Amino acid sequence: MADLATVAMLVATLLAGSAAAAEPPPPTLKVSGRASFSLEARSTGETFEVRATLSDEVGRPLPNAEVRLRASQPAGTPTLRRCGDPRSGSGAELSIATDKLGRVCVNAAGVSDGVVELSYQDARGYLERASASVRLPADVKAVLEVGFDPPLAVLPLDQPVQELGVVARALDGSAAPVGAELVLSLSADGQERELGRTALSGLAEVHRLTFVSGSFDRPGPARLLARLVSRSGQELARSTVPVLRSATVLLQVGPEALRGVEPGTTLPVRATFALGPAPVGVVEARSAGRSVAAAPITNGTASLNLPSAGAASLGGALTLEYVGAGPGWLSGPPLELRVLPAGPSYGRYALWILAAVFAALAVVLGWRRPPRPRPVPDAPPPRPRASVEVLESFGAEGGYQGFVRDAHEGFAISPAVVSFIGTGANRPVLFQARTSTEGTFRVETSSFPPGTQVEVTAPFHATLVAALPGPGVLQLSLISRRRALLERLVRWAERRGKPWTRALGEPTPAHIAEVAAQEAEPQVERWARGLEHLAYGPVPPDAASEQAAGVTDDPKVRLD
Repeated sequence: MADLATVAMLVATLLAGSAAAAEPPPPTLKVSGRASFSLEARSTGETFEVRATLSDEVGRPLPNAEVRLRASQPAGTPTLRRCGDPRSGSGAELSIATDKLGRVCVNAAGVSDGVVELSYQDARGYLERASASVRLPADVKAVLEVGFDPPLAVLPLDQPVQELGVVARALDGSAAPVGAELVLSLSADGQERELGRTALSGLAEVHRLTFVSGSFDRPGPARLLARLVSRSGQELARSTVPVLRSATVLLQVGPEALRGVEPGTTLPVRATFALGPAPVGVVEARSAGRSVAAAPITNGTASLNLPSAGAASLGGALTLEYVGAGPGWLSGPPLELRVLPAGPSYGRYALWILAAVFAALAVVLGWRRPPRPRPVPDAPPPRPRASVEVLESFGAEGGYQGFVRDAHEGFAISPAVVSFIGTGANRPVLFQARTSTEGTFRVETSSFPPGTQVEVTAPFHATLVAALPGPGVLQLSLISRRRALLERLVRWAERRGKPWTRALGEPTPAHIAEVAAQEAEPQVERWARGLEHLAYGPVPPDAASEQAAGVTDDPKVRLD
């Protein structure tokens, strides 16, 4: 029995050993990846600077990696030296360890037409071998820039000539491109035109270009563009800067008007600036601090209809001022005129004659009673809001008439354009009417489709858009752009809430700017300062100046 037990144990041991021998060995795993170089070559004048960054396949830098570099060319022996270390060894081949960001840098000297090769072999075997090469000087691109010296902001067209300074620089120490030119252009009103060009005589030198002021056209915002162009016409660098072309407009009247003007007369006024007649703008007559008349300028002239009030009512003097039609149009010194007493009037005799004629007609035609004329309603007092009010309703074919005036001050607005806008995606203009010097307008037709809107625009007032009422006499009230800007700021602050609102009173531009500075929001601060300048500045804002100042959009939209 003991022998049988011993035999059974031996058999079991042999079976277990054979089963263990039949199991396959565990697999051997090898972790590997890829490495790559990113290269940049620059010219430093006498040598070339080659910079490389070594990283793995996911873009992580490989620090303390040994990189071998070798320079070669058909003729001659170039040398390599570590950047910024003149005491380091040099030769056609170098071995440099990358820094903690995976970077290496060498200077290649004595290279006229050659190649610098880089290679990396991971000693641990985790990464595959990587190599790259750069051709010198074929792969070297000069890093150039151009700019204005001194910087520009305003071009005063009152001066006969404009002298602009343009300079070109090389950021990498490269030489000036052979045959390159500096080209100066002006971009305004959606068009660009070349002003002039000059040969590039050297880098870091200021090139002075002189132009007559007439080359810059009329006042207004524009952009100046300076380009560095190669001999073949390729653009190597450019710089653009916004500028404001400005000019002062002077008013002139005839010698008779200089001795004095009578109430109720039409006064011709000439408006000129340094480049000729002023094409746009308004001549305004003021007396005792209030506006009494205004007339638009056409081709340098304006016909100003003076009110028929006496000299005493006008304060004995009139002040003529130019009101610009946009940014850049500046007003010269105001023109002071004396108001003469009105001459003898024969109007009372005409009234007696007309009264006698009407009495005779009443006797002869007593049997026929004339129709009662339609009463003209008195104009209601101005309301401090933009609105369209119907003062009198006409029949279906009665047309439209009325006047445009300031909603707060009540004065007539001229020039102003009353447009009748149709429905649809394109919003076609069905009819337009311009106001007279008294701010009145008349439209004979009333056959406009349902849904038509009335739109009123004026240079220094916010645009009014409303549904067109039925035919009749309309009062169209506009608010000034200054007030509209301040209302826009108040509504913006109320929508945003704290900290932009104030505990007492409405927020002001200065308050918004201070809060923006505390909240570290420079875009809102610039918006508030620009709005403050337009709302309280010496020149009334218009659509162009609002657009140029960047106050038409919500400044927080670009931040949120």
